[in-house]
Amino acid sequence: MSDIKALEAMICLCIIDNKFHENEKGYLIDLCKDEFELPESIIEEKHQIMKEKNTSELTDIFNQFVKIVKKNEREYYYKIFFNLAKIDAFLHPEEIKLLINLEKIWDLKIAASPVIIPSNEQKEIIESDSRSKLKVISPPGCGKTAVAARRCVFLVKQHQINPSNLLVLSFSRAAIKELRDRIEIASDVDTFPIKLSTIDQHTFKFLRGWGQEEVKDYLKDYEKNIEGFNDLIEKKNEDVIADIKNFKHVIIDEAQDITGIRSTLLQNIIKNLEKDCGVTIFSDPMQAIYNFTLEEGDQNEKQENFLDTLSNKIFSEKKLSKIYRTDSKQLSDMFIKYRLNFIEADDDPDGKLNYLEKKKTLFKEAKEKSNGLDDDLTKSIGHKHLFLFRKKSEMLKAAEKAFEKKKNVSLRFGGSPDCIYPWIARIFYDHMEPIISKKSFIDKWQNKLNIISDLQPEEAWEKIFKEAPMNVDVSVEMLREKLSSGRPSLDLCMKDYGESSNVLGTIHASKGREAETVFYYTFKDREPLQNTDFHEETRVMYVAMTRCRNRFGVRNLEEELGFNDWAKRLNNKSNRIYAKRKSHAGNPYFLVQVGLKDDIDEIRLVSRPAENEYGLDKERVDKNQKFFSSIISPVEIGMLHYVTKEKKYSMFLGKKKNTNKEYNIFVLNPTYAFMGESFTRELQGIINKEAPGCTTKLIDDVYLFGSRTCVVGKNHVSLPKIYDPYGKTGFWLAPLIAGWASVRTKKKGRYRYGRGR
Repeated sequence: MSDIKALEAMICLCIIDNKFHENEKGYLIDLCKDEFELPESIIEEKHQIMKEKNTSELTDIFNQFVKIVKKNEREYYYKIFFNLAKIDAFLHPEEIKLLINLEKIWDLKIAASPVIIPSNEQKEIIESDSRSKLKVISPPGCGKTAVAARRCVFLVKQHQINPSNLLVLSFSRAAIKELRDRIEIASDVDTFPIKLSTIDQHTFKFLRGWGQEEVKDYLKDYEKNIEGFNDLIEKKNEDVIADIKNFKHVIIDEAQDITGIRSTLLQNIIKNLEKDCGVTIFSDPMQAIYNFTLEEGDQNEKQENFLDTLSNKIFSEKKLSKIYRTDSKQLSDMFIKYRLNFIEADDDPDGKLNYLEKKKTLFKEAKEKSNGLDDDLTKSIGHKHLFLFRKKSEMLKAAEKAFEKKKNVSLRFGGSPDCIYPWIARIFYDHMEPIISKKSFIDKWQNKLNIISDLQPEEAWEKIFKEAPMNVDVSVEMLREKLSSGRPSLDLCMKDYGESSNVLGTIHASKGREAETVFYYTFKDREPLQNTDFHEETRVMYVAMTRCRNRFGVRNLEEELGFNDWAKRLNNKSNRIYAKRKSHAGNPYFLVQVGLKDDIDEIRLVSRPAENEYGLDKERVDKNQKFFSSIISPVEIGMLHYVTKEKKYSMFLGKKKNTNKEYNIFVLNPTYAFMGESFTRELQGIINKEAPGCTTKLIDDVYLFGSRTCVVGKNHVSLPKIYDPYGKTGFWLAPLIAGWASVRTKKKGRYRYGRGR
């Protein structure tokens, strides 16, 4: 066995969490000296080569070595790998995946992959009695999710609780997915029977499955569902109460984010549990950022936080304190220092002084320096870096700057559509068979299609096989059904809006996530608005800084972007934000967010046009699908409107030409997409509200920067008018668009039918 190959595999295991820890390096130095008879210098030499590789490449190198290890050597290497992985007491998820795969390849029956090597404080929570009622306070990076997962496993394994009698709820789908993954990684416990879901999903599933007359009016939207569920509990409906009393333990994650009617629902559930039913609640009050201030500064009436309702007489408080997210002492000290003295003082009742002082401290102590956004983006190429903004308008302005520089970025914000991997449509848009084999899948990936993805074909296969297995093949029909359900598995969705490792996101949308390096963009010296909730804004800053594992930088937003906008929303039901401006000529124009769910009419991308209506023919559809699959760098596009009986916005690919006018005009190519009804309705609502008597003239500063998969089921009403092969398979591509679009207006006048300018 080559010692060099073994060392390369070990370095892959070390750096797959994006950092080569000193104790890992020391362990390898001792191995080279005592076991391998290799010079110490070769460690750094191999590290320099390996650190340029992405996660998939590191995984491949590790697995290639594992596959060639002889049976009589496996125990020896297994001990080394496992000791190396746990040397920092906390196993990173990517390390766990490597160890799990090693076990599979070597057919080992050893429990090689506990999610954590529990500390005493973690163990106390994990192994508490099943009847205990615990409130666990955990700062970011202390292993809260891992402890919650191990708590589930312990309850099932040691206390013999049937998984179907275990209720696990959280605030977000991402948190639930991570919990499920952690449970599956840590044990052989089948997660399917566990009632593991968001509060909204649990309510919907319960009402739908109950099937009684009383609930028929509730299955409309999540808010009404929860109101209905609360109503049934409060009326002591026998069947509902019996269902609640069936639980033997309830686990609630991210409890600090639960307010309003969802808080009321959890209170009602807890009140109606059997007395010996335990409850474990995980939270961090310092990360409660959904109580008052929304992403764009709109104000809601302050709602009761679920944490505030928990009685200290009933719930015992436990704490997690050791931070595992980073081994940087500077960052750990900064995290701890920031949490201190977060109390309402008599001389600072509104928290303004504390907020301003902590912001000043961040700018002073954050060590990561740069020459601006462009420099930050350049440095981050090939690495997972996170750029955080308080508001979507700020994020979109930064994205616009990145696009102008031809820097590909992903976005992370509320209201974006589910971004199913584009390679799924590339594989299946013309696949007419009900199943697909692994060989056929990989052949399509490697030979027929020019797939752009960070995934290797084997990884992609494992993802779809997990969702739709049929013996050793994948059921295409089952896959289609699951993806067209409206709530596709997060395993088959891009984590962000786009596939770049450079992620620009709002702090709210990045909560619960982490990155090797975090850049936080905020205003350094601007006086806050009078209605600012300073306690909440202090917590928002804390959430931002604690997303990083190794490096943290703070940037002056006004200095970096020259941006000082305060956006607003059209109404409380819309996630779309906008800002009103005036041109040099005094005409109103608007900055409007583009890229929300349903902004693009996905059916019209591939369907026959209705009679007397502009649309796309079969040749144009096929060309567009090919074009969508080729997008790597952002492409600037324009939008204009058709005027028929109704106003419809359409997207054009083109380039700008210089004119003597105050703005450039697009030289248009044929239409390739129509905007959805929600975009049309909301844009018109903005204009009617802010500039009555005006209509849209031109929309620019919109960017196309990727694609995603669209899927419709076999019974979809639009199938007859969809061009083949997309109508037969149900798979096609839709463009990912984004922008802080500039919407030019003019006074309403007489238009001829056709294109309006």
